[in-house]
Amino acid sequence: MVYDAYDHTGKDVVIITVIDTGLVKGTVLDPKGDPVEEAKVEIRASNGQTYSMTTVSNGSFSLDVYYGDFTWTITKEGYSAISGTGSVDAMGTTILDLSKTPLLKEEGSKGGSMLWLVIPGIVLVMLVIGIVLFLLTKRKKEGPAPGNDGPIAVEEPKVLEEGPSPTEVAAPEIDGTTSTAIVAGTEGTPDQDLSSDLDEIAQDVTLEVTGPIEEDPSKPGP
Repeated sequence: MVYDAYDHTGKDVVIITVIDTGLVKGTVLDPKGDPVEEAKVEIRASNGQTYSMTTVSNGSFSLDVYYGDFTWTITKEGYSAISGTGSVDAMGTTILDLSKTPLLKEEGSKGGSMLWLVIPGIVLVMLVIGIVLFLLTKRKKEGPAPGNDGPIAVEEPKVLEEGPSPTEVAAPEIDGTTSTAIVAGTEGTPDQDLSSDLDEIAQDVTLEVTGPIEEDPSKPGP
């Protein structure tokens, strides 16, 4: 029953809400003190219920959890997980100090990220090599292009063999003048018959005059 200032009575409904949760918040940091974005924060309350969210751009989070003791875990891909405990009162606020427990990168995670930068370059190089090998194989099957008979073969210069040295043969006297005949032929054959072939003797014999030629007085003058 409800009474007003004038003693009037009436009925009214009163709703009493009991809040049994408290606020847990904090900021996830790396070893340099920089905020870590998109880290997953999980809090397991005393009633067994789990509350979770991911950090925003400034690394902060805020969760309403069931009052009492709780455990918390923070994870992110490429980082080592961190965890701890805490407590919160109903309608109270608990701020987790995570400056002493920064989120550390896992060993090898940097190398793994670098590998993703190297892989595209390796694939590109292999692609270029494959294209070059394909073009070379295709050109080899098709043969040389029209108008191109392939590489020009260059013959090595032939060394001429040294021929036999000429042989000096005594030629008959002409008008009382002594002559020497140099015959192109094989050395050691001075007894060749010079009268057998006058034409060859005329081509192969060089006369060397070793004395003055006297005129024949019996021949008429010019």
